[in-house]
Amino acid sequence: MKFIKFLFAFVLFLGSVSVLYAKDFVADYIAGEGASRLVSKLYFSDGNIRLESPQSISIIRKNSKIVWILIPEQKSYMEIPFSKEMARDFSSKVEGEVKREKIGTENVNGMKADKYKVVYLSKGKDYTFYQWISTDSGFPVKSASLNGKVFFELKNLKFVSSPKNLFVLPPGYKKISYNIPKF
Repeated sequence: MKFIKFLFAFVLFLGSVSVLYAKDFVADYIAGEGASRLVSKLYFSDGNIRLESPQSISIIRKNSKIVWILIPEQKSYMEIPFSKEMARDFSSKVEGEVKREKIGTENVNGMKADKYKVVYLSKGKDYTFYQWISTDSGFPVKSASLNGKVFFELKNLKFVSSPKNLFVLPPGYKKISYNIPKF
């Protein structure tokens, strides 16, 4: 179940990146909750996104509004709809944002970043989290809950292009269904 939670945390991050950034990049994506960590490889090219984790590969195609979750061991994939409500934690401007306060500058994985306390409204409730934006690129490189127990961050960020074939369904994969929670 923790894997599924991390997977959806990834989708939250990716949706915002796909809308906001035209620059291609590759990075290590780290998601954490408590003592649990998931380290994955993240590729972003021409608005398309691929995340390779130990158990699966997730792909979001530009403008498709669909997320494919590939399970290489089974040569199968799940397809879930992508919605803007999924995009929250790593966009530099958060939908529903009502307050952003710069609280300092810190080093995040070797990158100088401005740290912000961000408040946003969703479904009538306000939520608060920290966000770090690279001072060099203006790119969000970390997001965390106020207590720091839940976080998402980028490491080894490089602005390079990736091969186009990373963002398509591989031949021979079969579609499966799974009870995916709605956001």
